Amino acid sequence: MNNSITSGNAFYADLQWLFKFGKWTIGPVGYTEIQTTADTGNCVPVPGGPTQCGRYRTAAAGGLVGYDWGPVNMQVWVTDSFVGQDTPQGPGGINVWTRLGFALWNPEQPHPLVTKN
Repeated sequence: MNNSITSGNAFYADLQWLFKFGKWTIGPVGYTEIQTTADTGNCVPVPGGPTQCGRYRTAAAGGLVGYDWGPVNMQVWVTDSFVGQDTPQGPGGINVWTRLGFALWNPEQPHPLVTKN
């Protein structure tokens, strides 16, 4: 008996509207995940849990705070889920996300055409 399930196609989007103040970054953020096609395979209902082979949908909004150390920058997202269908975490779940970014290659910056002495 084959118990495998193949997930359908999904659409993911991160939304952000950020303001930069020196090395600090702040602003509202959000994300959405929407399954666009049905799952395939051996779908068995889970009592009291999310529907297997359902089309999941999630959406959340919150805020971001980031700091730039030069070669490394970090962002912290705090989001509250307000849509949750066929997911383990329903609406109302708080998530904290972090992102650490660094340059793998950083060519020399071009010199300005005009300089002040």
